[in-house]
Amino acid sequence: MKPSLQFSVPCLEAKMEGNALSFQRVFFDLPSYEFPTPPFERFFIANGWCMGQGQFVTKMRILTPSGKTLEGSTFQERFSLKDLHTPFMTLFRLEKIVFPESGYYTVQIFLDDELRLEYQLELRELPKRN
Repeated sequence: MKPSLQFSVPCLEAKMEGNALSFQRVFFDLPSYEFPTPPFERFFIANGWCMGQGQFVTKMRILTPSGKTLEGSTFQERFSLKDLHTPFMTLFRLEKIVFPESGYYTVQIFLDDELRLEYQLELRELPKRN
């Protein structure tokens, strides 16, 4: 039985302590004074899967506003769920990512090559500082 995607959370900080995952500085947009952006030190996308059983592959990628895969943004992880009551969390750490232009970037979450969730993050240009 394929699991459900319970959540997908972009955040600037995340910690896994035992079976608990905490998110800090959750965001829906990333402002920048310039494009292409300086490399973002790091940020995370955490995904939670539940109510499934068996072996699976989850994949995540981010598409640019023009629909191309953002360099360094594709991740894949195998996982197994032993029963319907055991959840699984993935924590994808994105490092040194450069966003080439402002606009809406699309986050895509797959399960066994099937698109399960898609949402947008806005990369918005801030007014130049004087």
